[in-house]
Amino acid sequence: MTIYRIIITITIIAALSITLSPQNPTGKGEYAISGGLSWSSESFKDEPQPSVQFQLTPAVHYFLSQRWAVGLSLNYQYSRYADYKIDGKRTGLNSFGIGPSVRYYFGKNRFFPYLAAGCHFTGTTYVPSRTRVNSTEYFAGIGFDYYFTYHLGIEVQLNVSTIDN
Repeated sequence: MTIYRIIITITIIAALSITLSPQNPTGKGEYAISGGLSWSSESFKDEPQPSVQFQLTPAVHYFLSQRWAVGLSLNYQYSRYADYKIDGKRTGLNSFGIGPSVRYYFGKNRFFPYLAAGCHFTGTTYVPSRTRVNSTEYFAGIGFDYYFTYHLGIEVQLNVSTIDN
């Protein structure tokens, strides 16, 4: 084996090691963008139109250090109910909320469990009455981020919350 083949082999092994080695996407100065999207529709035998619910929940977090992240999340919800009417009109709601959160991460490699806390300030308008209700939700939760690559992962979180109207 010539010296060139040895150098090329070592270079390929080193490049593969760097590419395949887990990196830390929760480092200081990093951002994490996440969110949820849900849609549901229910049909009832006696109703010509289904009940529909749509929810969108984007969030962004900034890492102050390797363990601490602060974030901001939005929440939009639209619901239309087929089975509940007021004066013959279908009912529903539109809701928009925004709120801060904080997370503490632990773990390494690709799996990062965390503890979370935060709140959402939400305004909800009920249809057809146009009644508006403001509320504050406080939550605490546990979750984890699992990164498939440095830039792509999945997030799972379980919350306990209370809402003040």
